[in-house]
Amino acid sequence: MTPVPRAAALAELNQMLADADEVDEHRPIAARVETVGQAAAREVPLLNPLPGNAFRAAALSCRVRREGDLCPAAVLFGAGPGSPAAGVQGRVGR
Repeated sequence: MTPVPRAAALAELNQMLADADEVDEHRPIAARVETVGQAAAREVPLLNPLPGNAFRAAALSCRVRREGDLCPAAVLFGAGPGSPAAGVQGRVGR
């Protein structure tokens, strides 16, 4: 299960993520000779550019099942075990 970071403020959380990213850049990928940072640098030229305009997001309601899945329509997204079975609201862009 993915640990949930604890931070007193958004700036502290952002710094924690930046520090973890810096460490991860130097991590070797299992069964490969390159690091995460080297692989990312190799893939950057292959990425499409970000869209120049903003997109509209739509509101939707979904249910969190006992297993921790978010269930909007017929699509399931993991929310973690132990999540309460309750309605939540989210936003999805297209």
